[in-house]
Amino acid sequence: MTASGSHLSPPPRIAWFSPVHEFTGRPASLSAYVTEVLIPLMRDSYEITVFHTSTRPIPWLAELGVSSAHFGCAKQRHLVRPFDLFFYQVEDLQSAGFSRLHLGVQPGVVLFHSITFINRPPDAVAHSPYQEMVAVVRGECAALPKERVWHDQGDPFGHRELALAPVQLFSDPQALRVASRSERKNLVCNPYRAHLPIPVPWDRTAPGSNAQGKELQIGLCATPGLEGRVRKVLRSL
Repeated sequence: MTASGSHLSPPPRIAWFSPVHEFTGRPASLSAYVTEVLIPLMRDSYEITVFHTSTRPIPWLAELGVSSAHFGCAKQRHLVRPFDLFFYQVEDLQSAGFSRLHLGVQPGVVLFHSITFINRPPDAVAHSPYQEMVAVVRGECAALPKERVWHDQGDPFGHRELALAPVQLFSDPQALRVASRSERKNLVCNPYRAHLPIPVPWDRTAPGSNAQGKELQIGLCATPGLEGRVRKVLRSL
């Protein structure tokens, strides 16, 4: 209650889509790591529900007072009590495919850790008629075709995900530059794009670290593929 007697506004509600591990300190993906870092910082300012693929509650989220649920119930929860924002993390992992899937149900803010994909997505994503949906939203088409058209997205580039993300954040600045050159139409005329650096703590007292702090030794295990180029590590240093 404020001094004038009016009630405080409730915090914005966020539907947060990310792979998560049942216990902290064991993230199996960059998406799970970001969730572990950001949720504790945001929980006091926002009402967050973390949607994932498990049917069981996530203990560390419960300890923080943050609710979690299977992503399959997100749409129904939104209909009963609307969320103010849908937030997705897109990453080239089978375990993160559900975020790409639900992005077609409810577009939102997307944090891209990958914009090219080796892992095959769910069929609903691989054959998504997203271009027709974008045309309807932009007013270029009256309605979706009555007969469903199945598209085969053989291109590994995330055209669909970029088209369905009116707000685009990138953990890799190179991905931001590449996405900015995409000529595919978006749900909005001028999607917002920005680089979001991901903090990585360095414990100088950890085993193997240099106690004097004079130099940092890094071991790199990377593939020569498109998303494993050594240039990314060198540029970050």
